[in-house]
Amino acid sequence: MSEALVSLRDVRVRYNRGPFWARSQFDAVRGVDLVIAPGETLGLVGESGSGKTTIGRLCLGLQQPTSGEVRFHGAPLAQAMAGRRRLAAVLQNPRMSLNPRLRIGTSIAEPLRIAGVDAASRVRKVSEKLERVSLQPDLARRYPHELSGGQRQRASIARALIGDPEFILFDEPVSALDVSIQAQILNMILDLQADLGFAALFISHDFAATRYVAQKIAVMLRGEIVDRADSAALFAPAAHPYTRQLQQASGLL
Repeated sequence: MSEALVSLRDVRVRYNRGPFWARSQFDAVRGVDLVIAPGETLGLVGESGSGKTTIGRLCLGLQQPTSGEVRFHGAPLAQAMAGRRRLAAVLQNPRMSLNPRLRIGTSIAEPLRIAGVDAASRVRKVSEKLERVSLQPDLARRYPHELSGGQRQRASIARALIGDPEFILFDEPVSALDVSIQAQILNMILDLQADLGFAALFISHDFAATRYVAQKIAVMLRGEIVDRADSAALFAPAAHPYTRQLQQASGLL
């Protein structure tokens, strides 16, 4: 078995809800165990509100578990945060990654600026990463509103790549794009991973897209993992009824 790059062990996340005079608690995530090996993509599928995004935030250290542990290279994630640039994210809406008031190149280079990288090196790396996602380097001078939706998402991926991360969270990265553009982005993610070797968590409600890019898939329902298997094994009808529903919704059955 490969060494785990990112692992969650018996993780629970509990939130308070309701007004203070009638406060109650609910578990957004309950007893989740996940392992993502170096260079591997784990797909996490489920309906909205199932806890998928909370899992993604846990993997990035943006959310602390109520109980259980999250580890990076075998060490508690909190201890590994000095290497924050080794973790990156690509979100559903690229406007959350790209400041509308900043040029594309400035947004992509922001992690390097924070890390103290000199201006000349930032310009060079931005050009390199734009080319890696099939964008012309001169797009660095444009603003987000001057790009198409597909171009903005490619620029968001370039921003995620700028720090040469070991792990990237893809949270619904193609759901807001046209179908033809979705296929291009999914193929690009596969090519980039093959070239660069990063591990990934691919979060989606789309079973077909997830199966296309992920080697392993976990199915989440109401805060729990209810099914998991290698992607190839999920060509056949799954045992769990909720997984079968997702397969049917994606046209796989």
